[in-house]
Amino acid sequence: MKKIILLILIFFSFQTYSQNWQRHFNQYQNQNIQNAKNSANAAAANARRAANAARSLAHSEAMKNNNTKVLKDLLVDNSKNYKIVVIDTITGWKIKANLKTILSLNKKTTNMNIIYTSRDNVWKRFHSHSYSENESNNKLIFGEVYGKQTGRIGSFEVSSDSVLFLTYDRNALNNYDRETRIKLYNFQNVLIYEAEHFNIPFEKMFAPILKEYVFSKEMAIKQLKESKEYLELGIISQKEYDAKVKKLRPIVLEK
Repeated sequence: MKKIILLILIFFSFQTYSQNWQRHFNQYQNQNIQNAKNSANAAAANARRAANAARSLAHSEAMKNNNTKVLKDLLVDNSKNYKIVVIDTITGWKIKANLKTILSLNKKTTNMNIIYTSRDNVWKRFHSHSYSENESNNKLIFGEVYGKQTGRIGSFEVSSDSVLFLTYDRNALNNYDRETRIKLYNFQNVLIYEAEHFNIPFEKMFAPILKEYVFSKEMAIKQLKESKEYLELGIISQKEYDAKVKKLRPIVLEK
């Protein structure tokens, strides 16, 4: 009998030991799995941070290589004559994203308002508008639909002479380099402004629209440098260069 009791005690002791051992083993195994997961997550997070840092550095380096080439400019010193910029066409890379970004610039403009519609639609609205006897036939009231785009409350009136039409083309040359061409036409379809931009931020590209656009000291210096190069290349004469210097000197030396 004693042997039976002893065997029973030994059996239950062994079973208890086995259960405890299995429990500790499971805990140890689960902890190892969790540690492995934590290590993997930490490694992945570090890899993401490193990749983001590398992309940010590459982007910063790409942005150092930037330039703007103004091909035609009848807008300088005349920007106050225009009140509305109609986004007529957008082509190239990420059209919807670019449209959204351009319209968001209305929050920063102190000069013109930017709206999105077609040239034909604006033309039809001007020429199909019902005028009273006291209204000028070249006036048009832009209502709520455009007010929402510009952030303005209520309607605002413009003349056809104060409208510009924007054509915008943006292309991704690689992961970081962006090339953009902007053209602005008046209501008579005359090209008023054209510029090519390479890695230039939106706000800077659209600066002639967003605020009063005047001939600045920086622009005068740039023209003088270009004229100097043209003189050295024999494209212009010394007389033409001297005339340019005489014209721009007061602006450059202005304090």
